[in-house]
Amino acid sequence: VWIVKPEDGSQGDGIFLVDRFRNLEIKASHCKNAVVQKYVLWRSLLLGGLKFDFRVYAIVVGLTAYSSTMRVFLCKEQGLGRFCTSKYEAPDSKNLANAQKHLTNYSIQKRQEGYVREGEVKDDEFWTQLQEMVSQWVTAIEPVLIASYRPFDVLARSLSPDQETDTNSTVVSPPTLHSCPCFQVLGFDVLLDTEMRPHLLEVNNSPSLSID
Repeated sequence: VWIVKPEDGSQGDGIFLVDRFRNLEIKASHCKNAVVQKYVLWRSLLLGGLKFDFRVYAIVVGLTAYSSTMRVFLCKEQGLGRFCTSKYEAPDSKNLANAQKHLTNYSIQKRQEGYVREGEVKDDEFWTQLQEMVSQWVTAIEPVLIASYRPFDVLARSLSPDQETDTNSTVVSPPTLHSCPCFQVLGFDVLLDTEMRPHLLEVNNSPSLSID
């Protein structure tokens, strides 16, 4: 079973599930590009018979164009719990169209009754595993993050206080990224299995900070 996410979609819009390549060809023909992800078939932890996952936020600071001073902070105080609104059933050809059983995206669930919210998770071992997961993932993409901010460094260096200006304009030399580094907020969507082990589903580089 596969989850198909249109490239130009967000917040769950346009997502669908397929279990055959032929069905994928037919449905994917309606979108220009898409990401195809294997459906997570671990024994998902259920609450009240409902599948759920949650979003954990992390902030990456110290991003500069050429140095490696990156630090990552995991937010333990706030996050989003996202629940399905229909009782979970193992995915098959008969229920794949019922996205509310399988996908926790708020845009899918908000039209359904019974949306459930849950309190904080306070298990120390659980948070340790999450920290390791986030750290490994961010470390892996550090070269990409640095490269993506390099154009801002080039722009900063191209501006100089010595540039000539007319009487109606002012040029201010910006600080370099070494003195004023950039930051990035990331959203990690995590699923728990019945052994309370976290499994990373998706990383969002522009995550919503609320349900609406």
